[in-house]
Amino acid sequence: MKEKILNEIIKIQKEFWGSFDIPLIRDVILDDRTLTIIGYDRTDKSLIIGKGYLVGKLKKNLKDLNVNKIRILSYNDLLLKKLRIKQTIRAIDEKKYLFNSEIRSFLEEFKNVLQQYLRTNEIIPLKNEYRAVVALSGGVDSSCSTILAKKLGLNVTAVTVDPGEFILTKFMRDNVQRVIKYTGVKHLFLKENLREVYEEALKGKYHPCTKCSKQIKNKILEYCKKNRVHIVIFGDNISTGSQAIAYLSKDLVRLNLPACFCLTKREIKEIVKPLNLNRYPYGCVMHLECLKRNPQFLYYTIQRITREVRAGVQEPSDAARTIIDLFKVIYKFNIRKK
Repeated sequence: MKEKILNEIIKIQKEFWGSFDIPLIRDVILDDRTLTIIGYDRTDKSLIIGKGYLVGKLKKNLKDLNVNKIRILSYNDLLLKKLRIKQTIRAIDEKKYLFNSEIRSFLEEFKNVLQQYLRTNEIIPLKNEYRAVVALSGGVDSSCSTILAKKLGLNVTAVTVDPGEFILTKFMRDNVQRVIKYTGVKHLFLKENLREVYEEALKGKYHPCTKCSKQIKNKILEYCKKNRVHIVIFGDNISTGSQAIAYLSKDLVRLNLPACFCLTKREIKEIVKPLNLNRYPYGCVMHLECLKRNPQFLYYTIQRITREVRAGVQEPSDAARTIIDLFKVIYKFNIRKK
């Protein structure tokens, strides 16, 4: 099948470009009408994708294979993903002795889950049930974390910190309800006053995200300690490898669950697709309003987006669209497509 795919790619190149180049294809996998083509490097991946229409034309030309969807991956990216997951496993071995017996038991089981994921790309449930709190904001990352936690078989309580409408808007509340209905996990709102952070950020004294996220995180950790929950889960997907699991105290471990599995933004969106979440620009309403009044902070927001690119979490093209959407929303720029 690999030779057939390669010949079709060359044929399409000749048709549209009048010439051709040969991408190095390591593997071709057809599973449940999804065709996965794995090039060796990102340059091979780009050549296979072509100028946008090549993949669509390729799918049309492969009707006999009953292909519904085509994915193009880079083998080097897959190797990096495996390396980072192995680093997370190593972090478990080095950090587990810092925790109490319940957390150590959980980490040993979670280590087996990660090892199985490396072999099969399947997430299996834990053998025993453990209580865990998931920080649920209603965004795609935290929604994905909740789904993964449920898939692992954890006894999950999803906690949403509620600072008011200027951060937790109606459509974000609606997203939270969709996650709860889909997963069936227990859920509660925790009230928190972030008015001072909001007002100071609007005046341009600082970018709001750092102080806001720290206050929300502390509120959730406070809940965990009060209710003797030893596992807390966040959706941040940049902290891959050894940083995906963190020591907070001997009685509390933090997991960045999408980062533990080294999920990309596209993989995360695929997991939450059944939820049909409300879409929104990058950041919350407070963040966007702050950028409108204080454009000097836009650099730090864009830096955060490009960090996801450097971490291999987000594709450069997706990051570019996110940045363009920011300019559209904040500064009403009309960027026309040719």
